[in-house]
Amino acid sequence: MTTSQLYRPYKDLDYNQYTYWDQDKDGRLDNNEVKTLVEKTGLYEKWDTNQDKRVDTEEFARGTFMAYDDNNDGALSLEEWKNVLR
Repeated sequence: MTTSQLYRPYKDLDYNQYTYWDQDKDGRLDNNEVKTLVEKTGLYEKWDTNQDKRVDTEEFARGTFMAYDDNNDGALSLEEWKNVLR
């Protein structure tokens, strides 16, 4: 499994299907809708790297960082940082 597959599984999601996950069609994803998305797509398991059924602070920080480190060089460039802020 590559770093991209491990930490950026959402890159494979079709954002045109947003309305599929937005079950009540209010234009937002609430907690239950996000929970369903995470469960159905396997996002949680990919971030839970030690497989303890929890995403701890370290796993969350690593996953969040890697989600924006587009070139996987271990640092955020100015352009990558701008993507964080968007």
